[in-house]
Amino acid sequence: MTAAGGCSGGTGPASKPSVEATATAALALTDAAPRLAAGPRERANAAAADAIRWLVSRQVASGTFKGGRDTNATGLAGTALGEAGKKKRAAKAAAWVAGLQVTSKLVRTTKFRARDLGAIAYNAASFKDGRMSGIARADRYQWRRATAQAAPALDHR
Repeated sequence: MTAAGGCSGGTGPASKPSVEATATAALALTDAAPRLAAGPRERANAAAADAIRWLVSRQVASGTFKGGRDTNATGLAGTALGEAGKKKRAAKAAAWVAGLQVTSKLVRTTKFRARDLGAIAYNAASFKDGRMSGIARADRYQWRRATAQAAPALDHR
């Protein structure tokens, strides 16, 4: 990954900067750095700091991110920002993610079911569909994946 957040070895879309990939790299580097020798630790910390700066530059007022306006990307980036001490930015991302989470009120007032409580939609369209029709069997995988990537960000509310 380059300091600009992209990859230099791929072509086309494979080389475009990615909020999800950058956040995942920042989290991995931050986790690994303390166990590395001095030189590699310094490089890991510098790369993680570059990734966090890039994520900060991509966050928009709503709390989500340019090029990643879904709960997968926003959740991962929010978690990375929170772990890096960017508490206000992490809280904005967490609030956006929480807005697409099934609550007990929604279970009572929409087509969501009790078993859906806590699930997080991938995006606003999926959330709207869920409110109107419940979570279809064919869509459960998307909801599970989104929840797994986005839920840790909620710790930063």
